[in-house]
Amino acid sequence: MLDKEALKYAVDTYVLRDQSDNTTISPLQADLKDLPKALVYAGEYELFVDDITALVRKLELANGQSAVEYEIAPVSFHDYIVCLPDDYKPSIHRYLRFLRTSVRI
Repeated sequence: MLDKEALKYAVDTYVLRDQSDNTTISPLQADLKDLPKALVYAGEYELFVDDITALVRKLELANGQSAVEYEIAPVSFHDYIVCLPDDYKPSIHRYLRFLRTSVRI
């Protein structure tokens, strides 16, 4: 099981201190204007739920609230849709609707 201290150590090992504003390392540092509509999922017990929420807020500020659909699944963890697909069918159907209406192929 991952914990925040182990991840902090991994980040400090991977990222040089002078690269903390590198947008390929942290999308929170990027200019998020003019991006296509986003669908974002997070589990309530996700280790990064606060960072994910901050990213969603930044996307909303850059592109408007209607540019982001955000779902926090209660009592869930990272990759909950993949790990427990039968329990999250409504989320999967929302994802498929999003693809049908937002992605032009």
